[in-house]
Amino acid sequence: MQTLFLQDKKIHTYTLLGVCVLLIVGGSIFLYSTGLLHGLFPEKSAKLSKEQVLEVVRKEIIPSIVQIRCLDENGEESKIGSGLYYIEPETGSSVVETNAHVVISEDGMFYGCNAYFPRPDGTFYDAAYFSDKADMYHNQMAKLNTGRMVSGIDYATLRLTSPYEAEEGAPYPFPPDRPDAYEVIGRLCEEAPDIKIGDPVYLIGYPAIGGQSLTLTEGVISGFGGMQDESELIKVSASVNRGSSGGIAIGAENGCNYGVLTQASFAEGSNIGFLLSPVFIREFLLGITGEGVYRPGDAETEPFEKYTNRHFGVSIEYPRKWAVSEESDRETIFTAPFEGALDGYQEQIILDIVDGAIDDLEADAEQYVADLKDERPGLSVYGPKFGKTQEGLPYYFVAFITYDEYFFGVFYILGENQTYLLTTRIEQGKELESYAALLDTMGFSIRTDSL
Repeated sequence: MQTLFLQDKKIHTYTLLGVCVLLIVGGSIFLYSTGLLHGLFPEKSAKLSKEQVLEVVRKEIIPSIVQIRCLDENGEESKIGSGLYYIEPETGSSVVETNAHVVISEDGMFYGCNAYFPRPDGTFYDAAYFSDKADMYHNQMAKLNTGRMVSGIDYATLRLTSPYEAEEGAPYPFPPDRPDAYEVIGRLCEEAPDIKIGDPVYLIGYPAIGGQSLTLTEGVISGFGGMQDESELIKVSASVNRGSSGGIAIGAENGCNYGVLTQASFAEGSNIGFLLSPVFIREFLLGITGEGVYRPGDAETEPFEKYTNRHFGVSIEYPRKWAVSEESDRETIFTAPFEGALDGYQEQIILDIVDGAIDDLEADAEQYVADLKDERPGLSVYGPKFGKTQEGLPYYFVAFITYDEYFFGVFYILGENQTYLLTTRIEQGKELESYAALLDTMGFSIRTDSL
């Protein structure tokens, strides 16, 4: 690899040469361990036609696209996805690349996965293996080259640890007798592609609507985007259905890796799918900081700082890691960070300033609760709770949980000439008590004498 970077250059300082070798080898080992450097700098070969690329895909890549079935806490197969098989060069380990959301059970834990290799014609299945070891990156922080911090990536690798037995009683060959998919891609792909809109690609995976057989779909690159960074996702003109997640997109004209098929909660239509960019994956893995993603604390464990609305002279303490957006003189939105790559909703606490004061706070609270119960019979309502802020302003707090288990909290604070309204919506499965405590702390901190 040195010759690719140092060709025709003479370095006379042995110390400098040693440092360069260490950096190159060290970086290569890390990226090879993820399967992402395979074929990045392959030897030059004659360019293949589109028909020849497809023939290699059929014979050497499709046999290494597995269906993944991951287990729940009872040991039952409960989640289905796809994955790409390769061999880790340094250890010889059998590894499958996929999405994190495929391998994680509904309770957020990993209980193991089964990997099923297809028959030569892509039907299910020819050999089966178990994995009880996974590296998951959905809940790790990374710093990109731009300096931007990213809260996880929907990416995981499984290490196959043992074969199942075939019908005749003998175990399947271990390691699997299949091509290293990244080695094949390295032979096909002359150089890392400059991915452009209009590039034709093959999407390969096991969509749930296609039964148990592997499916190859042709599409084109149609755009770029992402929830955390614009370089994260690549749009394709073909839907990525449930079950295909974790599969691969191969350039139809160059045989290069165009990304991992993934699901995106903000999909724009049934004919648009999303790929997790291989360049973004590499950059993320190299930028891992060792920190976990954000988790809400409470007033004692989470640092707060003060925000002041200069127009009305109102201040409020808010969590330091949250973003602040002034929508108008009267409305300010405080937004929590993502709790990882699988978090499709960022919690917000919204401060609204309304002219006029409530004449009777208790009567207003009781009426608010009565209206809620009338509008939504059977709704679980908590409160009203009455109290005073640190400045001595009276307030009431009401919380309720909807039928789909979303938590809503409403904080009314009575000022001299204005009413201050704090509202929040907390997604099901989140740390409800922690977010509710943050809302309570913010409401208690409001002051009207800050100018």
